[in-house]
Amino acid sequence: MVTNPKGLFYFKINFNQIKIYIMTALKNKIKRIQSIVSSIENAQSSLLETQFLTVNEDAVADSELLILQINAEENEFLFI
Repeated sequence: MVTNPKGLFYFKINFNQIKIYIMTALKNKIKRIQSIVSSIENAQSSLLETQFLTVNEDAVADSELLILQINAEENEFLFI
């Protein structure tokens, strides 16, 4: 706080310091948002990869079951 010649108190505001403070705060917020977005993208990628592997495993299991059914039908045919 500073007094003027009339003895009144007032605050001396340094707008450059305020501007620097605001810019720094904004940069930090942007970095935090980028970090959150990156985490979400990584989670999505990981989830898609897991889903793909699960679908792949299901497809293999289904095809193995189909092969077993075909083999069983062929064996039945051979025994008839």
